[in-house]
Amino acid sequence: MPIVTQLIRKIPGHYWRDYFNFRSVVLPDEFAWDAKPPKLRKALRNTVESFDSPTRSMMRTDSAHIDGMADEAGQSALKGRVSVEQQELLAEMESAHARALWMFVHRHDDFRLAEESASFDRARNKSTWDAFTAPIDLAVNRGDDARKALASELAKFFREDGKIKVRVDVFDRPREEGDEDENGLVQVVVLREGQTVSPMVFSDDDPDADEPEPEPLPHRPIGEIGFTYGPAKGVIEVAAKGKAKHEQLVRSFARTLLGKEIEAKRLPKVPCDLSVFLTKQEFSTDPDDRISSVKLMLVKFRHDDGRAIVTVESRDPNETIHAAAERLFKDRDPFRGGYSVHEVVLAVAFQPDTVNPRGRTVSVKLRHPNGCSIGEACAKERLIRRKYLPMWSIAPEVEPAG
Repeated sequence: MPIVTQLIRKIPGHYWRDYFNFRSVVLPDEFAWDAKPPKLRKALRNTVESFDSPTRSMMRTDSAHIDGMADEAGQSALKGRVSVEQQELLAEMESAHARALWMFVHRHDDFRLAEESASFDRARNKSTWDAFTAPIDLAVNRGDDARKALASELAKFFREDGKIKVRVDVFDRPREEGDEDENGLVQVVVLREGQTVSPMVFSDDDPDADEPEPEPLPHRPIGEIGFTYGPAKGVIEVAAKGKAKHEQLVRSFARTLLGKEIEAKRLPKVPCDLSVFLTKQEFSTDPDDRISSVKLMLVKFRHDDGRAIVTVESRDPNETIHAAAERLFKDRDPFRGGYSVHEVVLAVAFQPDTVNPRGRTVSVKLRHPNGCSIGEACAKERLIRRKYLPMWSIAPEVEPAG
């Protein structure tokens, strides 16, 4: 079980005692919790391997959930579910994985809601996400009738007979906007049944059979739709597959939970000015942001006649894109004219910190006219989008959605 073994290596042994108590897993009486860390890790690995199949399967699933909350989006979401005093307690723990395990055990319901928040924030700026304008300062109706009305509308929208099962959860959550700022949101999670699928599985009825027979396992997988409403700024966000459906989904959300009929106008996208890359740039940074380097890794040019794309990529760490293009193309260097910049890739390297002990490099892909590969799921992405893209004259300053 690689995922479990990884977590045993990353999380101090004493945290696992509470986990096993939480899951009612009985360890041998002679298990030595007071052993030194290397021996304790080895004992935990050996003990886990001795568990029966259902227990190992449960631990694999739990470990995947815990591991998934160790990134910056997950840690920020976990922090948002606890009091200031408990935030200080979490900050003193040895690692991000330890904090995630502690929340999983001691604040399990809050862990689940934090997972939903982190999942939604990771989706921002992806094709499954959209933001729409809405009236400010509306109250979200959390009553049973309102939630049932939304469930009914969505059931009819996705399947006309309305027989699929739908569950709607509503909860308050923060979203970090900067080092000191927080934005209060209401998040809505909709779980709905999909169409029946029947994967082939081996039956558990006769596990010792020499030639087990596969059989279909009919079930309806659960799909998820997420909404947030920011009353201070009047923004509804939606995360769901099928971009063409987003407007209708947002109208249903506003009609049932906000009590308003809205036009569902998308927030305008921020344009990128990639012409700045036609000349060699010095990407200035503030020392307090702990950015160690910024390098232009790739440029795609579109010829002015629209019939050709030229890509220049730097593979030599000591050679800039502009130097590589001049060496390769000489007088026909696309930086000299006849081309416009269609796409670029920047590598923004951060120094090590408590969240990323080995440092982290954020790859930023920008595409004409308004494509940007990074969202706002973590502090480093927010810093690049909100501070440095405007500072480098690539994009204008904008208010964040939500």
